[in-house]
Amino acid sequence: MNADYPSPLGASIWPSLRRLASNVARLCRSSGGTREAPAEGNDRHLWHWVRHRPEEHAVGGSAVSANDERVDDRRLVTRLIAAYRAAAETDTGSTDSYWLGHFAALKRPIHDLLLGDDADAVARVLRAPKRSTLLLGMDDLTSEMEPGEDRMWRPAWLRQHQTIYDNMWRLAEAIGVRRLEHPEHYPLRAASPPDVEILLSELDAAFGFRIDFPNPFAGEIGLATTRGVASYRAIQSLYQAWRIRRVAADQPACRILEIGAGLGRTAYYVRRFGIKNYTIVDLPITNVAQTYFLGCLLGDECLQLYGESAHAEAIRILPPSSFFDSEERFDLVVNVDSLTEMAPETARRYWNEITKRTPLFLSINHEANYFTVRDLYAAYPSSHVCRSPYWMRRGYVEELIRFE
Repeated sequence: MNADYPSPLGASIWPSLRRLASNVARLCRSSGGTREAPAEGNDRHLWHWVRHRPEEHAVGGSAVSANDERVDDRRLVTRLIAAYRAAAETDTGSTDSYWLGHFAALKRPIHDLLLGDDADAVARVLRAPKRSTLLLGMDDLTSEMEPGEDRMWRPAWLRQHQTIYDNMWRLAEAIGVRRLEHPEHYPLRAASPPDVEILLSELDAAFGFRIDFPNPFAGEIGLATTRGVASYRAIQSLYQAWRIRRVAADQPACRILEIGAGLGRTAYYVRRFGIKNYTIVDLPITNVAQTYFLGCLLGDECLQLYGESAHAEAIRILPPSSFFDSEERFDLVVNVDSLTEMAPETARRYWNEITKRTPLFLSINHEANYFTVRDLYAAYPSSHVCRSPYWMRRGYVEELIRFE
């Protein structure tokens, strides 16, 4: 391993998060706060940096998804089990990362279940992700976010609906349907926070479709809307899908590859924008979550899984080996919040292929890990980079890289 890139496992962030969680818990207890409703001063001190404007500028209420409807998921579950078993035998890259180290260990019971003979037990895990670690690291619905001594990242701690409203307003500013708020005017005139439904209507007009927030899982905490419970990650994905469409120059037939796709929310919204040729490459256990989420929303006939024959206009959900073992080219490759979380040698391997297989690479990542996307392209002279702060999340960088 290159000495310039320290091992993520050698300096894992997880112990640091645990220590920080314990310190926060002690702080709240000493100030008279509780786990569910920390003291106002503590909450403001800890989380004000997440938002783009003062907390008092937020409107709207909190909601929790109930998911009273259940789709017939038997065929979907059978297909994803078969795909996982085949993908689990492939090369997923160096294990020198917390995705293939710490997180993989926490998800090991699900791995064992998928290799077992109880499809009904697999279905139960998929239907209620808040009771397991399936979505750990990519969504809030996980047993690690449930009440407990060291679980500070539960949505209740972040006053989640206020943060989501702030982000929805920011989305409207980012795409230009709302003027950018000017903080230097705060002492001169009061802000006028727009109603949630007004913001959504304005965004509908700009996007060309009615925004929805599907909630296939119960227990998702977020902002109440008439279109479902809006989560923080859903608002992020709306921006990312819009940005993908803009970079792709509104060409519905363009070929998009997303490396590290989380739960698949961006893929869902990209499809709402009319782009059908979309491929996801991710770890096999993450492919399982993406398959179930997108299958429940779009129907399993809209998906092509690993080991299955080509399916026109299907979202392909594949393990890393499918990318590395092919020479397929794409019009745009996208990576959000994951490339710098890989083992350095795996990230460099992806980078080397990206430079040969696409004219455009869109990266949205922070720079707090052991190497950055800039470290990768700085060593590649034949590229033109447009680098700017990411509109939607403070501390993140958006980089559009064109290869000559």
